[in-house]
Amino acid sequence: MPSMAADLSSITRAVSRCVARRPEIQAAYVFGSVASGRARADSDVDVAVLIDRRVPPGRILKYRLKLMADLGTALHRSDVDVVILNEASPLLAHRVLSQGTLVFERSAPARVRFQTKTASLYLDLIPIFEMHIRYLKRNVREGRIVG
Repeated sequence: MPSMAADLSSITRAVSRCVARRPEIQAAYVFGSVASGRARADSDVDVAVLIDRRVPPGRILKYRLKLMADLGTALHRSDVDVVILNEASPLLAHRVLSQGTLVFERSAPARVRFQTKTASLYLDLIPIFEMHIRYLKRNVREGRIVG
């Protein structure tokens, strides 16, 4: 069985080759358990892409599904998930950018602009996230939420 590092290396190469053929993709990341080295046999491969305006908003879902299929073919597996960073929540986008591995970059300026915007949004939302967590904890303690 190949090591996790060898597996990550082969995954990043295959993802990079696949997304390089799509001129609308400005940057791509592998994130999640594969990127962090915690993948198990049943782990999927999480890929996030930053795209330019060539993909109209109404076609993003179809685009995402086609990219998932293409990456699945490139990786010889069916358990590939794709996040379109342009459409992701600030929390998810921040997680990808801070914990993921950049595997492809066509435009450093586009990536840096997106990172800056995401960091700003994330920092603005931290107080709201913290308030929400306090609210959930209090409701669990008081028995209003059971799980």
